[in-house]
Amino acid sequence: MELSRLAVEQLFVELDIHPAISCLPSGVVVFEGPNIRIFAADIFSLTPDVLGSVDIVYDRAALVALLLRWLRSMRITLRILPKVLISFWFA
Repeated sequence: MELSRLAVEQLFVELDIHPAISCLPSGVVVFEGPNIRIFAADIFSLTPDVLGSVDIVYDRAALVALLLRWLRSMRITLRILPKVLISFWFA
């Protein structure tokens, strides 16, 4: 899941993968290639039905930019997902 569609497009260019691109009724854009599926959307627009099974979650520090109240509401979602969360927290 990436908020920036441009970032997703650039990733596939760097990987030299020509993704299949589909748009869901919710407005979420899905990019799929061999062994990779990335949603271009706001994380709060994803539901378990849309997300499906998740093999890994990678955070490149986006969570630290969220307001504390959003992090509290995401806690439940993040607990149920298998993940590798690479991030940092600072005070």
